[in-house]
Amino acid sequence: MHQLVSPFIVEKYQLGERDGAFEAVSLFVDISGFSKLMYALTAHGHHGAELMAVIMRQIFDPLVEAVYAYEGFITVFAG
Repeated sequence: MHQLVSPFIVEKYQLGERDGAFEAVSLFVDISGFSKLMYALTAHGHHGAELMAVIMRQIFDPLVEAVYAYEGFITVFAG
């Protein structure tokens, strides 16, 4: 099931906290040449898709780890 609401918000709601504020940061990552790369990899079928997954993890894993290292949370990945 796709998570639509952050666990942080759900937890606060369950505790009866219906409003509040906190500091937030937004990160937008645009991978230059992504569409061309994806198109090229689709020519290799399943192997191309697996390679794309490896590339995406190499890009995003350090970012995700940094967020959690500072006790942050990620609400959504889009794209």
